Parts: sequence; C-alpha cells; structure tokens
Amino acid sequence: MLSTLVTGPTLAQRSQSVRDRSAAREITSYVEAAQEDEDSEGLEESRHIMARAEQFSAARTAPGTAVSAKAYAAARAAAARLPKVGGTWDEVTNQVYQNESPVYRDPVFSNSGAGWFEVSGRMVTIASARGAIFAGAADGGVWKTTDGGKHWRPWSKGLPRLSIGDMARASDGSLWAGLGEANTAQDNFEGEGVFRLPPGGDTWERVGGDELLSSLTYRVFFARRLVFVATNRACSGATPTI
Repeated sequence: MLSTLVTGPTLAQRSQSVRDRSAAREITSYVEAAQEDEDSEGLEESRHIMARAEQFSAARTAPGTAVSAKAYAAARAAAARLPKVGGTWDEVTNQVYQNESPVYRDPVFSNSGAGWFEVSGRMVTIASARGAIFAGAADGGVWKTTDGGKHWRPWSKGLPRLSIGDMARASDGSLWAGLGEANTAQDNFEGEGVFRLPPGGDTWERVGGDELLSSLTYRVFFARRLVFVATNRACSGATPTI
C-alpha cells in the first residue's frame, strides 16, 4: 500500500515567508508615508495659494471685504462722465516682451529661471470667424489677426473690462465673449457679462442684463438656437437673436 507523507514547510521556507511579509509591510509603510508627505505638501500648497489670493483681494477691497457687482458698473459710468483731454499716444518700441532676465534668478518667489523668454502673457481662448482669428487674453482683451498670426491688432472696443474667459462663434458668424478669466490664480479678474461682436464688426455689444456681473466665465457654447454660459456661479442659458 502506498502512502503519502504530508509535511509542512521547512524552516528555510518559513523564514523566507517571514522575510517576504516583512518586506511587504516595509513597502506598504513607505508608500503610505510617501502619500502622507504628498498630501501634506498639496495641502500646504493649497493654503499658500489661498493666502496669496486673500492678500491680493484685501489690497483691492480695503477697507471692506468685497466689492458689489453694481459698484463696478457705477464706477465705469462715473469714469465715462469725466472730462476728456485731447492728444494721442505713440508707440515708442515694438520689442517683444522678454520674460526672463539674463542677470537675475529667483527660485522662490517668482517664475524666474523657468526658461520662459519671449512670451505673450496668459492667453485663455481662441476662436475664428469670417477668415479671422481672435485670441482672448487673461487681462489683455481680445486680439485679431487676418494673416495667420503674423500681425495682431487689439479688438476690444466696447468691452468694459479686458479679462476674457471664453469665446465662441455663432451660426451667423458673430463672435460671443464671456468676460472674467476662470483659471486658478489669485489674479483672475471678474467680468461683466457676455458680449457679442457682429459679423465683420469692430465693436462689442452687451447681451443680456446684469445677471452675470462679477462672474468668471469657463465656457460659452451653442446648442441648437440656445447659447449657454458656464460661470463660477451657474450655467446660464438664453435664446440669442441671431
């Protein structure tokens, strides 16, 4: 009669198993510690960003803590009533903007040393209409080119603020822009609603009332005959006259 002898793991095998479990625990502990460090760094970075944003805002709202949306409109109306002085300005240089100084590096408090040299600033949106290309800047208004980007001209007449959030072209060839840059930065400036540039026109016209004052625009888009605007407050929709 044949019999089968069943034996347990040898001493060497048990020792190897213990070592494997120990190594697994060490790896797990290392990963968990690394994750905790990463979470801590992320939390600290978030706190730093919020502190900068609060400081940036405090300098512009003091002695209060906020500025109402209607206050901006009232200030713009008051500015329009100021007397105008004749004269013109002439551009004295056409040099490109050099973001990096070759003699200065600041590794702590700025982006100096990041390798950004000739830059245009923060551009947040781009759209085309009637053979032209339009670019919207974070706080530089709308720019237009008709030669594929070789030359750009400012195209912001009629806009009360120069902070652009998004642009979109309607089916009739008109261009719609939602004001207020919505990127994550403490220097995002709020907008004053949505504006429309007629086909071939050079002056923007407000669409709607004051319901979108002091909003940041994430996206402007069309669906059927409706236009939608996604802001930091809500997604609003309307039936445009186009």
